[in-house]
Amino acid sequence: MDRQAGDGMKKDKILTYMKINRLVLISGTVIILAFTFIMLFEYNFFKEFGLMNPRVSGSLFLSFIIITLLTLLVTAINLRASRIKEKETEKKLQISDTLINCITLLAAERDIDKAIDSLLIILNNYFDGDRAYLFEFDYEKKTTSNSYEYVATGVSKQIDVLQDVPLEVIDTWIKKFTETGTFYISNIAKDVDKNSDTYKILEMQEIESLIAVPLVEDEVIIGFLGIDNPKINYEDLSLLSSASFFILDSIERRESNTKLQKLSFEDTLTSVYNRNKFNSVVDEMHHRFEDNVGVAYFDINGLKTVNDNQGHQAGDKLIKNAADGINSIFIGDTYRIGGDEFVVISCHVKKDDFEKNVNNAIEKLKNNGISVSFGTAWTENSQNIDEQLSIADHLMYENKMIHYKKMEEESEEVTTVE
Repeated sequence: MDRQAGDGMKKDKILTYMKINRLVLISGTVIILAFTFIMLFEYNFFKEFGLMNPRVSGSLFLSFIIITLLTLLVTAINLRASRIKEKETEKKLQISDTLINCITLLAAERDIDKAIDSLLIILNNYFDGDRAYLFEFDYEKKTTSNSYEYVATGVSKQIDVLQDVPLEVIDTWIKKFTETGTFYISNIAKDVDKNSDTYKILEMQEIESLIAVPLVEDEVIIGFLGIDNPKINYEDLSLLSSASFFILDSIERRESNTKLQKLSFEDTLTSVYNRNKFNSVVDEMHHRFEDNVGVAYFDINGLKTVNDNQGHQAGDKLIKNAADGINSIFIGDTYRIGGDEFVVISCHVKKDDFEKNVNNAIEKLKNNGISVSFGTAWTENSQNIDEQLSIADHLMYENKMIHYKKMEEESEEVTTVE
């Protein structure tokens, strides 16, 4: 038996137990009323044959009536309380089931982005909303952006137009989050100033009501989780508040994974991509062809001489300056794959533009006193990226040999002159 089936059986047992209690209450009431009617029958019997004192008979009859009315009143009150309790219990069980689904989903799904997207579907279905979303704050830029979104059928997506929204636009939200831990708009026309930026944004998205809770990390609000136009369950935000903690944990894991990935893909000396990232990109291109791809190899000339004569600190500075020069032209497309060797893979670039960029990089390095050997290859369709890389590498090697030969000739000329 799986966990979900077990939880379902527990829920059924609890509700059945409450129904049995209500049945017992009704049964007890029936017994009391039956006893009262029997007593009334006996009362009428004794009265009819003159076996009862009139004063006693009047008091006894009144007592029977009072007992009957009190029994009915108490039963009605208890039945109402029982029904309310049953509804509350059923609601709590529903929240519990939904939370278990959320936790199970986040724990089982390794892709955090996919897990959060699926979680938003669960939450939106619970509240029967139009849209479920997650916003994250950037305090350096003083903005907030919609990072995750789920929309119901027939509802327009808004995530693209809700990027880098100034935090001042949601000042009211942040204040409410701080004061009460929630933000609730029951009716935009009644609850929001029509001249405010908040009203304009909500009206643009056809939002009539919404519920939201903050994401809090180390007592700092870093974002919020919300549902637009919820139709049910909006009176109780405990589920949304609980879900926010699990989402916050997922975001923290996502950030940790991003940092680890950055460390594994970034060259520590130059801050450009390293061989791991290069291998990853090439592997992707084996399965996903790109159009108009230019490849360039750059190899620093004279690094060994600098290391031998000036020390490795000077050599590291030379490598870093070379990386900065190349990456300033090929931003985000530069990889350091060896001690003095860099590769550029530039996609969706015309041949003339690519060659112009290569020449600009060479010129920039030359102006900074850095000599490199290079080789390039460009193709309209990178069906075989390995062959393209091999061509560029071979041309760079030939260029390197020409450089060394030229250096030898210059050295011989100097020796002859001496």
